[in-house]
Amino acid sequence: MKEAFDHIANTINPLQSDRDAVTVRVLPTFALRWLYPRLRKFQAQHPLVHVNVQTRINDMNFSDGDADLGIRYGLGNWPMESTTELYAEWILPVCAPSYLPQGALTSAEDFAKVTLLHPLPNRQDWTIWSERSGIGRFDTRAGLDFDALDMALSAAESGFGIAMTDVVLAHDAIESGRLVVPIRIPVPTGISYFLVRPPELKRKRHVKLLDDWLCDEISDAHKVVRLYAK
Repeated sequence: MKEAFDHIANTINPLQSDRDAVTVRVLPTFALRWLYPRLRKFQAQHPLVHVNVQTRINDMNFSDGDADLGIRYGLGNWPMESTTELYAEWILPVCAPSYLPQGALTSAEDFAKVTLLHPLPNRQDWTIWSERSGIGRFDTRAGLDFDALDMALSAAESGFGIAMTDVVLAHDAIESGRLVVPIRIPVPTGISYFLVRPPELKRKRHVKLLDDWLCDEISDAHKVVRLYAK
C-alpha cells in the first residue's frame, strides 16, 4: 500500500502554487483500486493542478478536516453536502485462478467448503450475497476478516480464498487475469459511491476541473456494472 501512496506523491510537483491545489478525500480501496491507476490521466491533462489525495479507513465527512471534494460510500443521505451519485454497488465473489476449486461453485454446500475472505469485519457483504444470490444461505461466520476491501482482494490474488467484492473496484484485476469469477451471480447492495462537496464550496476552476473529470471518468463504471449484471 505504501508504494501506491509514494507513487501518487511523486506525480505532484511540490513547486506548484497552493492556489491550484485540490484536496480529495476517499476510502483507501477506492483510491488504490480505481483513483490512483487513473489519476495520471488527469495530471497529464492538467499538469498545473496539484491533487492531494487523503484516505480514511472509515467513511469520512467534511467536519474532520479541509477537503474540496470527497468520495463517500453510503445511501447519499448527507443533507449538509452537495452529492452526485457515481455508481450503485454490485458485488460478487472472486478468487485467484489457482484457487478455483474442483468443479463449479453452484450451491451453498460448495461455499461451505472454501475459505471466505471478508472485506469488512462485520462480514455483511458475504451475508448479503448469500441471501440474494439464490444459491441458498450458508454460514458466513468462518473465514478471514480484513479492515478494507483492498486487503481482502490482495489476499484473494495471493490464493488465500474467495473474496466478496464490488465489481467496479475488482474489474481491473479481473481483466488482467489476477482474479477470476468462480460464479457469476452479482447482486446489488443498495449502497452507492457518491461525489460530495462541502456546502460552502466556491466553484474554483481547478476544483471544477477535477470534479468534472471524476464524473466523466467514472461513467465507465456504469458499463462495468452492466457487463456483470446482464
